[in-house]
Amino acid sequence: MHAAGIPVGPTRESALNYTPAELDDLLDSFSDDDWQFAVHVNGDYALDVVLDSYQRELTRCALLGTDHRWRVKHVGGARKDQFERAAKLGVAVSMAPFQFLYWGDVLDGTLFPHRIGSQWQRFADAVDAGASVSFHNDGSVSPPIPLRNIQAAVTRHTFSGEEHGPEQRMSLDDALRAHTVVAAPHIRRPDLGSITHEARSLALRRFGRRDARRVDHRIAHPAVRRVARRDARVVTCRPDRPARVGVIRNL
Repeated sequence: MHAAGIPVGPTRESALNYTPAELDDLLDSFSDDDWQFAVHVNGDYALDVVLDSYQRELTRCALLGTDHRWRVKHVGGARKDQFERAAKLGVAVSMAPFQFLYWGDVLDGTLFPHRIGSQWQRFADAVDAGASVSFHNDGSVSPPIPLRNIQAAVTRHTFSGEEHGPEQRMSLDDALRAHTVVAAPHIRRPDLGSITHEARSLALRRFGRRDARRVDHRIAHPAVRRVARRDARVVTCRPDRPARVGVIRNL
């Protein structure tokens, strides 16, 4: 960041890709055609700008209280009151556990002061605020492995094993939902997200009766085949292929 001339710490409007007026114009240009908006935003100042623009446009189009499914994505520096506001507006929140998992050690104390960096990705606050929370990956900069995202949200441990902001831990059930039955409706795909009877039967035949809730969530080294064991139940994953997991029951 220093080499690129990017300032460290909060930068407010100077770091926005669009001014508030430009964002308003973009929403005006497409909202009447039933576009579903998703804005990538990290800082709390920027999120205020986006929510202000969303509220103005949702009101103009008489979409408040409807199932519009507009989203905000990443929301690394979001505050609890902003999650509460998103929930009231019906705005879905797609969080980015990979940011905390891979960069949490640098975010806490280097890029931002501890009071901001340790709270990056406030999973607990988002759930407590009543927001509709899903998870996603930016596949170009992080391996799209759902189990790692779930692990980070549940443990608040980074890839190095360091813990940051343990008060922002999310329950395992909420983390599983964020990657499955909540994420699918966010992209208007109700046919996805849950395990069908046929898929469940196939998983049982292939993997046996394994329950993700019984997995040891400790971090393993990235260069080796990851194996998490507890009571003879196993979940494995490798960097070059999706994680293998047994049946996740009773979502």
